[in-house]
This record gives sequence, C-alpha cells and structure tokens, in this order.
Amino acid sequence: MLKRTALVGILTATMVVVGLPNAHAGEQLKIGCVDAQRVLNECRAGKEAKGILDDLMKVRKRELQAKEDEIKKLQDELAKQLMLSDEVKAKRDAEIKLKTEEYRKSVKEVSQELYKREAELTEPILRDIKDAIERLGEEKGFSIILAKSDILYGADEFDLTDKITKMLDEKRR
Repeated sequence: MLKRTALVGILTATMVVVGLPNAHAGEQLKIGCVDAQRVLNECRAGKEAKGILDDLMKVRKRELQAKEDEIKKLQDELAKQLMLSDEVKAKRDAEIKLKTEEYRKSVKEVSQELYKREAELTEPILRDIKDAIERLGEEKGFSIILAKSDILYGADEFDLTDKITKMLDEKRR
C-alpha cells in the first residue's frame, strides 16, 4: 500500500514537472494541495455529520450491549444450574446459540447501517469540497490542485486546506 501511494505521488509529480509546463507555455505554473479528509473533519458541515453519526452509534451500541448482556446472563444462569437434565441443558444451549446468532446478525446490520448513513451524510459535503476546490482553482488561477496525501513533500504555502474549509463554512452561513 505504501509503495503504491509513493508510486502515485512520484508519477503525479513527474506529470506536473514534465507535462504541465508544456500545456501552459508562457504561463507560470501555480500548484496547490488540499487535505480533503481534514476539511471534512474541520468544516461545520463535517462536524455536524460526525455528531449525527456519533449519536446514532451510541444508540446502536446500547442496543447491542443489551443483547450481549442478555446472552451473558443466560450463559451464567446455565453455568450455575448444575442439576438440569440433558434435555433442558440442550434446550438452553440452543436458546443461547440462537441469541448469539441474532446478536451477530445485529452487529452486521448496525455496521452496514452506520456505513450507509455515513455515506449519505458525507457525500454531499465531499461534493461541496470538490466544488470549492474547483472554484478556488479557477478564481486564483491554479494550474493544478493535488490531494495532499499524494505529495511526498510540499511547502506549507501550497496547502489550501484552511482556505477550502473557510469557503465551506462561509457558504453554510
């Protein structure tokens, strides 16, 4: 994974150095970079989305914990009752197995629900981030704006993350 990321960064830098000056002959090359994940985490809309997800996660975690506690209680009761017939033990074991399978199914469903909800909340924000990057690029005459994660080295002056975050927050006012 690290090798692939390094390769993408090197190829991107090579394209910038070799390809863009020829494409914009006579123009000065203006480069910027953005940490889109940081923008998502720091902008007002991203923080609101995170709060919604955190609240949903707390509710689902409590629900799962209740199911887990119920299974533990059944297991403890079965362990304490030494004088049960084999038939009753088998019946209780089957009940515990069923509850455990239901719990695992619930964990999977909650995970899928959280993933889907996160996508629903973040996709519009990511679109806004992309639009803000394009708008800033056009307004300020950038030749290229790269993802900060693809850059092996870059001076802080090329980082547009704070500007993009500010643009998004001003848009939401």
